[in-house]
Amino acid sequence: MTSKRYYELIVTEISDNVSDLVMKWWAGLGVGVVCGAHVLPLQRWRFFNVADPMLLNHPHVDIMTTIPGTAHTHLRDARVIPDPVAGYNERRLQWVAMATWMYETSFTLTSSHADATLALDEVDGVASILVNDVVVATTANSFVSYSVNVSSFVRQGNNTVQVRFEPLLNYTRDQAARYPYMLPATINPNTWAEPTQRVFLRKAGSDFGWDWGPAFLTSGLRGNVSVHWTDDHTTAIDCCIRDYTVDQHFPNATDFAVHVTVCLHLTGSNCLGVTAELSVDQHVVATSPLRRRHH
Repeated sequence: MTSKRYYELIVTEISDNVSDLVMKWWAGLGVGVVCGAHVLPLQRWRFFNVADPMLLNHPHVDIMTTIPGTAHTHLRDARVIPDPVAGYNERRLQWVAMATWMYETSFTLTSSHADATLALDEVDGVASILVNDVVVATTANSFVSYSVNVSSFVRQGNNTVQVRFEPLLNYTRDQAARYPYMLPATINPNTWAEPTQRVFLRKAGSDFGWDWGPAFLTSGLRGNVSVHWTDDHTTAIDCCIRDYTVDQHFPNATDFAVHVTVCLHLTGSNCLGVTAELSVDQHVVATSPLRRRHH
């Protein structure tokens, strides 16, 4: 049984440091809560470049690696490329940024499942995520984590996960060509990649080159990847924070109230009658029974 609930935790405090309390809540809620689920880290991956007739003069790479990492760090660790920051290697290694890179791994589910989620902490670049050869998500934002419900795509037994990274310049220049007018951006004529059209991609701007740094335009899985699932027969509850809002109210100069609304996704056969607690500095400040979310 898979169900969704939400609950409200309303706490009124008097404090001389409003921002400190709010930031503690913000940081605490920003971390998803998982309990009762199986968690399988996916650490070891096959890493290779997809055949490209435009890059025939450059090596075909097919190596095993671990994450977190990026194309340049994987290739450097495998001694496929020299130190990228030495000499003129920024220019010599342009082909790494122009290639399409693929991560591939597999995992095994030993029993039937009620719910399965693929969690990716940081996907740095423009990527397609595939489970058992089916695209389950596409990404173009390096600053957020991704959580994909893959229950409909996994099976008992062996399963494969692939993450395909496209060349960044292909994406940004295509997005710029589609846009009705030009957007201004810093141009660094000392780098090989200009015009990068970097404003069209949520990624660290310095990866495209800067007046003080090289243009590597690297991509990769810069965070951990894991599979979370629950068995059909489990009596435990898998709990994950899907969304939340924080509203602040200041009735006078000294008092304040913070209203926290949290949307949870619960999985398991025992989702009814659950009570949630909110703790700040290891002290329980509020409890509330879960209330079903009305769509």
